[in-house]
Amino acid sequence: MSEDKKNFVILVAEDDDDDYQFALDIFREIKIEKDFHRVYDGEELMDYLQHKGKYESGEGAPKPNLLFIDITMPKKSGADAIKEIKADPNLAEIPIFVFTTAEDPEEVKEDYDLPIDEDFIIHKPESFESFKKVFVKLKYYLLEMDEKSDSPST
Repeated sequence: MSEDKKNFVILVAEDDDDDYQFALDIFREIKIEKDFHRVYDGEELMDYLQHKGKYESGEGAPKPNLLFIDITMPKKSGADAIKEIKADPNLAEIPIFVFTTAEDPEEVKEDYDLPIDEDFIIHKPESFESFKKVFVKLKYYLLEMDEKSDSPST
């Protein structure tokens, strides 16, 4: 993996091993090669982001360029974690994509009172091919982010 790819960190907050593996397989198939990290619940997500608990040293917990969060995680829900992230000035700028089994993104945004755009709420499809279609769309977003991170700041 090149140094450029290692510098782009994607953090996936997903408690279900099958869903996480599903996402990784799709990322590989559509050739999104980034530095992936995983947490299993909302509390671990916040510990990772705030360098608390087992992440206190910050080692192994680089600041992500992008978050994928399952809305219904144990210990602390994805919705509660998202609100906490968006309220923290050190974390608020991190783009967040939300995984949910609900079909209607607008309804999810309203039901959970999420401080993110409904375009970033992704229905977890049942099949590999349906899931892949969603991630192909995300690939273009990631490519756009890569271009922005490669350009010098003014």
